[in-house]
Amino acid sequence: MADVLDSRFLKGIKVEASLRFGTTRMKVAELIELSVGECLLLDEPMHEPLNLVIDGHVVARGVLVQSGQQRMLKLTAVATADGSDVATQEPDPKANTGSPAPAEVARVDAGQIGLEALAALPHGAPIEIIARWAGDDGQALLASLRSASATEELSAWFNEELPRHIQSFVGRVSGGDPDEATLRKEWVDAEFVVLLDRLAEIHTLACTDAFMGHEPAGPTAERLAKLIYFEVGAACLAEGWFSLTAVVPYETAFDENVHEAAGPEVRVKGAKGLVVKVESVGRVNAEGEVICKPKVLVGR
Repeated sequence: MADVLDSRFLKGIKVEASLRFGTTRMKVAELIELSVGECLLLDEPMHEPLNLVIDGHVVARGVLVQSGQQRMLKLTAVATADGSDVATQEPDPKANTGSPAPAEVARVDAGQIGLEALAALPHGAPIEIIARWAGDDGQALLASLRSASATEELSAWFNEELPRHIQSFVGRVSGGDPDEATLRKEWVDAEFVVLLDRLAEIHTLACTDAFMGHEPAGPTAERLAKLIYFEVGAACLAEGWFSLTAVVPYETAFDENVHEAAGPEVRVKGAKGLVVKVESVGRVNAEGEVICKPKVLVGR
């Protein structure tokens, strides 16, 4: 009976639970200098589930959802009965949990015409380089990133969005040499540049993970920089479209003559004055004239 009473008593105790979005470390001097409008970089990736914390222990994880005018936390994981912390639980490889398999990249088939045939199409070299990279290195990219939810989103991009861009291109040029002005307006500027911006976003994600000490992301970040700014950029210039302004987050120093600030500076320890995110690529035409500067966020 005492055990029952104790159990009822304990279950009736109210505790305060808090939702942890992420953490950051800064000096007291930096804390004193904080002002309205500044952005702080947290150590949790954007797409990582949020932690529900009680007395310093993560008891559950979930994602924010909305109910009317209020926010709710939809739980995606909870602590086990033995009291182990959700954040430190290791999955049992023998357990059949019914959870989805790790995100994977299907080999991009270049709109079912083959990579070699894609490269042979008029103006096909830039998109073929991206398609070949996705097929050869896409899975390694997903495996190198820290956030599982981010890899799931990128897997959908590799397997759904990228093939749609490829098929759109094939549909426009498969009938022969397309009208240059129409192709530039309806595909290069409307779709391909969006694709390049997405690649720059993925590059930023890998660079951020590497900067935060996640070693597997380092080689991925280097490979993406080479792909975007040298291989694809050179192919675009060969087509007479444009070259790309190389920017490597956490390495490239911000220069207002070269870059355009896309928002307020972001407080990141060790990244003062450096580009910390590329929101859109910068392009220079074949005559060396700037079409647009890369839009970036800067550390402080």
